[in-house]
Amino acid sequence: MGLLNDYISIGWQQHLQIHRIVLVDQWFRSLEKVQISFLPPQVVKPRLHALSEIIIDKLFAQHWSQEGLEELGSSLVHIGYNAPEILEATNTVWLSFIEQYTNRSDQPMFLRRLLMLLNALAVGFCRFQKAEIQPIVARRSSTSYEQLFRSDLALYKTFNAIDVGLCFADFAGHITLANRAFQKMFGYSEEELYGTSLAWFSHPEDLTVTSALFDKLRSQELLHQQFEKRYFRRDGSIFWARLNVTKLSDVEGWEPFILGIFEDITLQKQKEVAFEELKRTVATLRERERVSLARDLHDGPVQDLLAVNYQIQALLKLIAQQSCHSPHTPELANLERELSQISNYVVGSVSQLRAFIGELRPAGLLELGLPAAIEGFVNQLEQSYPLDLPTIILELDEGAVDLPEPIAINLFHVLQEALRNAVYHAQASRIVVSLKLEPTSICVMISDDGKGFAVPSDMSDLIHNNHFGLAGMFERIHTINGRYEIVSQPSQGTVVKVWVALEPGKPL
Repeated sequence: MGLLNDYISIGWQQHLQIHRIVLVDQWFRSLEKVQISFLPPQVVKPRLHALSEIIIDKLFAQHWSQEGLEELGSSLVHIGYNAPEILEATNTVWLSFIEQYTNRSDQPMFLRRLLMLLNALAVGFCRFQKAEIQPIVARRSSTSYEQLFRSDLALYKTFNAIDVGLCFADFAGHITLANRAFQKMFGYSEEELYGTSLAWFSHPEDLTVTSALFDKLRSQELLHQQFEKRYFRRDGSIFWARLNVTKLSDVEGWEPFILGIFEDITLQKQKEVAFEELKRTVATLRERERVSLARDLHDGPVQDLLAVNYQIQALLKLIAQQSCHSPHTPELANLERELSQISNYVVGSVSQLRAFIGELRPAGLLELGLPAAIEGFVNQLEQSYPLDLPTIILELDEGAVDLPEPIAINLFHVLQEALRNAVYHAQASRIVVSLKLEPTSICVMISDDGKGFAVPSDMSDLIHNNHFGLAGMFERIHTINGRYEIVSQPSQGTVVKVWVALEPGKPL
């Protein structure tokens, strides 16, 4: 650094990086006064933050290449600033920033290095305009399909009258023609849209979708694709669009081009989100009711029946004591027999109620975790089922203990229903239950070697065929935004797989 030693250099670098937020805000306002970017502020500002971080790092670097700095200039054009006055605005903001946040004694050295950086940035800015912007504009006079649409008034009016967004683009994704519905959808005029990359309007989380699409179009792997993704309007608001992209490369006399059909589905997405939220709320309330009912049954009828049985046992004890002193009369013997039968009925009813309570609120699920609850349920099956119970093999990931409560409860009931089906209906001899925790999701698999069944193409047919247990199982999976797969054929067993993301909204 010349006059500054390494220690002071690091201190100044950290000092300037701390105040970079102020710089970016001033830089953004200054650029917008010169030219309003076609990208919304929430896209432009993070990119300016990244650029400013690089410039400050370069300011303190021992060595840097001219080519690397020139790329910074092209970045300004990428985010929508290509007017010559942008360079003057950038210089003014950066010089003012250095003057404000450095000592006077060190300013000459900082300013010399900054001017070198800004000069390299300006070279890249100008070179990119000639290499990228001008060819896009030059293509305007040689694009056959665009000439056709503009020269044929009836066709051009029809193109603009269609109420869905239509645009033509080259294979780099630059817009060459857009109808009025597209302009209204994004909030830009036709002139502002021309030459702009579709990727620049994309939501940052969906950018990979756009880049992957154009890679496939260029490599001839794809001719048509439909998908849904998010875009930014000019005012910064986000909207969802259903996009149909078609590559047209065999039209005689025309240059290859891409046709994009954009349909605004924001309202539909909002309804879907509201509906999913409603379903989650209903599911939560349902689970609360189940827990409440289990508690009421345990604290009410079960305790009452146990009290009745206690009284019966006390009476039987008195009868037994009396028989020690005098022989049984026929009436007393009948009473003892009837009381014993009633006691057995009461004990049986308590066992059934406890089993039902266990169905409503699995024992140990929330306290000990899903693996322990599954083991407990299998133990219950083994105790209550006849001797020819299928062999049940458990492959449980012990790390799947601290799952979110809705996921743990619903996955338990899914496993419960799948195990019941395999035990009671599949005529299986071997059942494998697998629970595997992955970094961002959990995977459940239940497989058996039973009689299998023909999987319907439409899962709603399960209800029509009285498979209410399976239908309820899949409803639970949908409630926690999971996905499932059933592989089964008659006489070839069944495999049910379930995947659930551990964080809401994360893709599987």
